[in-house]
Amino acid sequence: MKIEINKDSKVQIINITLPNDKKYEFEGYEVKDLLKGFQIENYVEFSSNDGVVIALALDEIMEDKNVYLVTKENGKDILPKGSYRLVISSDEYCRRWTKGIVSVDLY
Repeated sequence: MKIEINKDSKVQIINITLPNDKKYEFEGYEVKDLLKGFQIENYVEFSSNDGVVIALALDEIMEDKNVYLVTKENGKDILPKGSYRLVISSDEYCRRWTKGIVSVDLY
């Protein structure tokens, strides 16, 4: 499904500090809030505009303050309009953080 953010969705400020003390401030949406009302059995796939696909288990997505689609870093737009960056706060080395997310598939 193409990502469409409901105008009533709450924009959040997300502060993340990595083990190397690097700090990020993002602005975006918690994925679990965006998926309310959808039928999801097992996992969700996030696809980027360069072909990268990241699959996350439903349990990981439903953890509080964990999985976000963001549009800003430190107050500045970080992506072209129409795409998002996937940020997973529990991923301390940012290996699954992915730019250019353009679609989400529910399984």
